[in-house]
Amino acid sequence: MVQQRMADSDAKVAALKRAMSNPFVGFSAAALLDHLIKCRRLFREGAAGTRFYAKFTSVCNSSGTGKTRAVLQLRDHHVPVVYINLRPVSDSLNYPPSDDEIAPLLKRSTDTATQFFLSCIILFRALFQQLLVEFIQRSPDSAQRSAADFVEMVTKWNDDFTADVSLENQNRREFLGAVRDLHTEMAKGSPSDTHAALLKHDHNQLCQFLETFRMENESPSKDTAPPIPSGSPMLVIAIDEPQELTEPRGGHNDAYSPFHLLGRAIKVFSESRSPGPDAWVVFLSTNSKVTHFAAPAVIRMYALTFSIFITLTDLADPSQRVLNEGQLIFPPFCLLQWDTFDEPKNVLSVGNYEDTISFGRPLWKSVNSLELYRKPEAMSKFALTKLINSDVNRINLISNEMALAVLGQRFAIDFLFGAWEAVPFVDTSVASHMRVLTSTTEDRSWQYTTYPSEPVLSNAAAQFMYMEEQTVSWLSRTLVQTIFDGLVDAGEVGELISRLLILISRDFAAILNYRIQIAGDSPKSRSPPLSQRFPSSHGDFFPYLRPVPLLDVLDILLGLEWLSECREDIVSAFKRAYISASHWNVLSKDIGPLLNVTASDWLKSYFLCGVAVQCHHDQPLIDKVVPILFLDAAGQYASISAPKD
Repeated sequence: MVQQRMADSDAKVAALKRAMSNPFVGFSAAALLDHLIKCRRLFREGAAGTRFYAKFTSVCNSSGTGKTRAVLQLRDHHVPVVYINLRPVSDSLNYPPSDDEIAPLLKRSTDTATQFFLSCIILFRALFQQLLVEFIQRSPDSAQRSAADFVEMVTKWNDDFTADVSLENQNRREFLGAVRDLHTEMAKGSPSDTHAALLKHDHNQLCQFLETFRMENESPSKDTAPPIPSGSPMLVIAIDEPQELTEPRGGHNDAYSPFHLLGRAIKVFSESRSPGPDAWVVFLSTNSKVTHFAAPAVIRMYALTFSIFITLTDLADPSQRVLNEGQLIFPPFCLLQWDTFDEPKNVLSVGNYEDTISFGRPLWKSVNSLELYRKPEAMSKFALTKLINSDVNRINLISNEMALAVLGQRFAIDFLFGAWEAVPFVDTSVASHMRVLTSTTEDRSWQYTTYPSEPVLSNAAAQFMYMEEQTVSWLSRTLVQTIFDGLVDAGEVGELISRLLILISRDFAAILNYRIQIAGDSPKSRSPPLSQRFPSSHGDFFPYLRPVPLLDVLDILLGLEWLSECREDIVSAFKRAYISASHWNVLSKDIGPLLNVTASDWLKSYFLCGVAVQCHHDQPLIDKVVPILFLDAAGQYASISAPKD
């Protein structure tokens, strides 16, 4: 059994590695570059009365959203990328792997705050020095340089060091090993009060070399456009999986935050606000603490001994210090592309395996290359493990976090801003339960998160709800308690409850129509079937995503008497009407005029991915939109949300 699990883990890592080498699809890398260009401009210029703290930002979001691939793909825009992974040992069976040449330098638990800060300073010095050596080696003599030479140098670097970030890439191993050796050498006996100035010197020397390329490329005598967009950084250092650095180290009286001190080291070489080339650091993590830059509560004072870096005013809580200086931290980049692999689809294939995995985050399509996940049942089990952050076969008790993940994904649960528990719940939901970060407030006190449309997760959540006989009851009790506690938003007039009733009725219709096996007794139909089963196309289907007859859902939802009047007219009009809704989305504003799309196409797109819409509470006339598909007598598409004569 253990050997099988290890084999499965190895196969999963191999699949993720293959996915990393597939042609890149989408605009996430271009959007990230735009974000960095904007950050550079704001750092140099700033709005009136504001200054930014240092040249770093973050890409923070839940698992499988394409964070790592987006930053590595900056190579398509001729930006040299240095990628360093600090993956925890507990997550070693994943990809990309930890870069063990560098990671131990930042994970020494015995370091004092002084020692750790100095280690960070020296690490960046070693990086800049070794990068200069590598760039010079890949460049022709200065008299022969051209714009094409710049592109060639950066392309060679990225081909050698970012196209493959596995342990098998010997070029990366040698480069990172050289950085480690430089770090070790510089840490021996050097006077600590000189390292800050030397870090600035090393950074500036590297940037001056890169600026020479830029100046030559933009020479009026050259008939060549600049190889990278104006204003983009000339170097990006990507630090992946830094979540261990957000945890405090040291005792109660000498506690410190490694992540803060790493940020302060970046601040040292961020002092230059010139428009010339510079280096930027991008943190990549599922843990939203990398967006906070807020010290743990235990940290109020910690002494760092080398006076060249620290003044007495720096000894306060780092987050308070940044606030008092009027300095800001750049917001995280959140615009990772959704539905990257989506293509035109047939309405008769809704719930089909291939169609379904093309919706949502890139993860589902990535692991599809692995034989282990090429069936709906296996993919759904994998998705459920990611959603609840646990092996479903090993659950003894459903935690509140698990319950709200399952309910949140399907029923569009939102957390209330004023609840004291909300912040840790939101943090945990993003880090461990696939919730997606969309934005943050300027002071990072609150994060806006959601579960976007992702039918793979919706099917997994539905299966979890009916996996044990008492699961729905337990989830309901948890939901009621969190509403009473002021944690969960039930809506202006209880909209959440109606979302529950509609979707659970739809689940029961699916269980009846497709004879889905559930724990305990299956729901009983209150009347004979009023419609034919949906004529799905051939292929493998996720059971809870297949369309069901509208009349069957209404029969379960409304009870025995709802058809007592006008029965024949209703059955005649809706006998070939079907809904596919497997999860809810909540709109943040009113539905207005649709641009470049018809109402039918808009509704059809929602039907294809199984979305029901909860309208904004101020929306006139309409509270909810559940797309209804009408088929003709031949079982082909007739219309959407209105029967055709």
